[in-house]
Amino acid sequence: MTKGDNFIDIGANIGSLTVLGAGIVGEKGKVISIEPHPRIFKFLEGNIKFNKLKNIKSYNVAVGESKGVLSFEDQSSDDQNKISVKSSSGLKVDVDLLDNLTTTIEKFKLLKIDVEGFELFVLKGAKNTLRKTEIVYFESWEKHFNNFDYSTGDVIKLLNDYGFKVFKDKKEIDTNYISEKCENLVARR
Repeated sequence: MTKGDNFIDIGANIGSLTVLGAGIVGEKGKVISIEPHPRIFKFLEGNIKFNKLKNIKSYNVAVGESKGVLSFEDQSSDDQNKISVKSSSGLKVDVDLLDNLTTTIEKFKLLKIDVEGFELFVLKGAKNTLRKTEIVYFESWEKHFNNFDYSTGDVIKLLNDYGFKVFKDKKEIDTNYISEKCENLVARR
């Protein structure tokens, strides 16, 4: 990313990458930062305010393939909180489509997604956003994906359908690839 680019941080947590990205893209660039956990969102907002950043729009919602409300875990380890698939207990969080949050921006350099296995649903709600995004950087782990009854190949296929090639360590991978450990993958046009 460079000055003037636009960046989306999904699963922003306390905002480490949001703040870094906002500094890189500068006043002419924009950052959309999304964190569904209410307590962690307050830390995110505090970090944005502390750093006096005006180029960030933050949202306290989850993003998925449809609007609604989902259960969200409330663990003490903030980076492990996620949509709860096995229980309706926990926090209730609003869910929106990423496309509904990105309508005012024409182009994105980078879309980062770290949502502990909910990645496919985020992408399904981002059809228009994907069409105007150059790079997708996402966490991938078959163990997490299996909790939601899909596989690494499903994510790769969806990204391929939108004109992206997916890479691990600069080597293109296909829909037969399985993320046997937690790793980050990159999709580029």
